[in-house]
Amino acid sequence: MLHNLRKFEIEPFVLILDEFHVKWDWHGKWKVLAIAGFNLDASNFNYLHMKLAMVEDKIMGSEEIDDSLSMVLEAIKRHGYSNRLMGIISDGCPANLLTRVSAAREYPVLWDIVHLRKILAKYRVVDRVLSPVYNFHFTAAKWRDTEFPPVRVDFQNRIAEDLTQLKHLIARVCSYPFLPFTTLNRLNSTDLELSGVAITAMVTDIISDMPMEGRRMFKLSPYKFMATLVGVSVLDTPNPDGVHPG
Repeated sequence: MLHNLRKFEIEPFVLILDEFHVKWDWHGKWKVLAIAGFNLDASNFNYLHMKLAMVEDKIMGSEEIDDSLSMVLEAIKRHGYSNRLMGIISDGCPANLLTRVSAAREYPVLWDIVHLRKILAKYRVVDRVLSPVYNFHFTAAKWRDTEFPPVRVDFQNRIAEDLTQLKHLIARVCSYPFLPFTTLNRLNSTDLELSGVAITAMVTDIISDMPMEGRRMFKLSPYKFMATLVGVSVLDTPNPDGVHPG
């Protein structure tokens, strides 16, 4: 999937990572880590890496996720695209904490705004800071004059920390030459999650129609078998922009 990096050779992009938790009939419970890249208006969405783990077999924890992201970041460096990578977005699950610390040494790393606002609401904090910022209009000439909303109510300093990362991202994007940048409002996990639902549903359909020979193949090599099914489903599922992956 890393060959899809070539689709970002002429424009800035962000990385987003998330995990899909699925139960595939007699195949048991699985966790699928997905890392995708997309440009700032989300019109160019492509998977770059996927990793599977059978939940009852092993846990895909923070170290495994960090290793996967590090591999993608190394590939980005080898292609000479580091200056085009504007930032990294992930949900707030505990397994992603190591990734946030490691990647933040080089790039802005943000919580997905959809997940973060839901988490804050559980602790009776309604975000009135980050959501407006995602809809601000920025230009290369005037972004330094932006007045950001004050953080009056917070939970574990999460709004303040993410606002700091947002400012780093805005500075990085607005410093990129000749970029017609306006807002951040497409930088969230919605497209990735919807694509994940479609992919896992397609795998479920394939499994439901599979003859007994397929079950024997699964028992011989479950990871290779499931990786093949997921790979085929990725190729057959249109991207959020309606285009099938290449």
